[in-house]
Amino acid sequence: MACSWAGRILAVSVMPSAPDPRTGRYSGSGRGTSRISALNHSGVADVPMGEDRNGTSEKKIIATVSAAHFVSHYYILLLPPLMPAIHANLGLSYERLALLLTIFGTMTALLQTPAGMLAERMDRPRLLAGALALGAFAFLLAAALPGFPALAAGMALAGAANAVYHPVDYAILAQASHPGRLPRVFSIHTFAGFLGSAAAPVSLVAMAQWMGWRGAMAAAAVAGLLLVPMVSLLRMDSMRTKPPGPAGEPAAVSTTTALLRSPAILSNAGAWVLLSVASVGVQAFLVPAWHGLHDVPIIAGSMAVSGFMAGTAVGVLGGGELAGNAKRQQLVLIAGLLGAASLVLFSMAPLATAPLVGVMIAAGLLNGIILPSRDLRVREAVRGDAVARAFGIVSTGMSLGVMAGPMIFGPLLGSGHFHAVFLTIAGSYFLSLLLMMGPPLRRRVESGN
Repeated sequence: MACSWAGRILAVSVMPSAPDPRTGRYSGSGRGTSRISALNHSGVADVPMGEDRNGTSEKKIIATVSAAHFVSHYYILLLPPLMPAIHANLGLSYERLALLLTIFGTMTALLQTPAGMLAERMDRPRLLAGALALGAFAFLLAAALPGFPALAAGMALAGAANAVYHPVDYAILAQASHPGRLPRVFSIHTFAGFLGSAAAPVSLVAMAQWMGWRGAMAAAAVAGLLLVPMVSLLRMDSMRTKPPGPAGEPAAVSTTTALLRSPAILSNAGAWVLLSVASVGVQAFLVPAWHGLHDVPIIAGSMAVSGFMAGTAVGVLGGGELAGNAKRQQLVLIAGLLGAASLVLFSMAPLATAPLVGVMIAAGLLNGIILPSRDLRVREAVRGDAVARAFGIVSTGMSLGVMAGPMIFGPLLGSGHFHAVFLTIAGSYFLSLLLMMGPPLRRRVESGN
């Protein structure tokens, strides 16, 4: 105790009477400052940016949270590759299996905003660890018990767990990372999710052939459980408090109602809906649209969609390097979204396999480049713990887009309006650009009830 108070006295003795106006930090002068950190504006001793006083490094936090994002995307795609095996084993119709996906998506959409609010009142790493454990338990339940009710219960619990990932992930990363590094941090996080999406189909089909669909589902659940201790041991409560914003920054709003009414938050939520609709259109409906329009072989169309996904994953990493400031973000959004929309429209032309794959790789690159800027638009609209609620609201838009996409594109394919599939995807990109570029960030939303 005496040593603690001595340290505080020594720190105060080298602290100037006011913080540096450029940084918001106190900087001591004198011989003792090289060894003794000055107190910051909150009265807590400064520690190096990116490391908390218990030694949890920024890199470890980013790696662990990104690994959880990998698992979350893997779990999102866990059921579809196993559906043929479940259909053959249990005799369930594909309509009932599709209902399981609807249950999953509905639970996620309903609970993402409450999850963001919960993240402001609980230890975030433990909340994330709880979501991983719940998701793993859900799939173990579905694998162990017979019949449709067990599958439905498992998918409902997995959907509830999935609601936690985006709001909590982004809140942890925003708290742990220096603002100047957030573009790169968000891009790494998003890239990890795409890796999970890419790994799921191949690995699950391989495991199902080896140990059956129940064994594959259980193995995936156990893999997620292995990450729970790593996440739960992260310590965020002692992360260094960030300096206050500039003196001229607009006043923040402090209520959840104001957050829900914020033009910046609502426009970004709408943009996430549209981007999700476009993503569903590309991933699930372009292959049959190409086949119906120009009799493109299914394998060639699948290669083109895989090229789009690979291009998106690479583009995400590049987008993290480009999204350094607001002006650059706007240029990235304009070029990326208009370029992706144009290339999707161009793919309506009768193309051979190689050119079609090349066009879709380029479209994927442009689609991926905009994603870190998309995420930063949300982060820049809020301050403090409100970031968790903000991403909860905006992520709900993504879930709504996933639910709406099949209802939009399915009837278009069924009625033979193949051109309309491409036009709808391109239109979704264009409208999302208008929403993200529309309302300026005049007011930031801060934590509050």
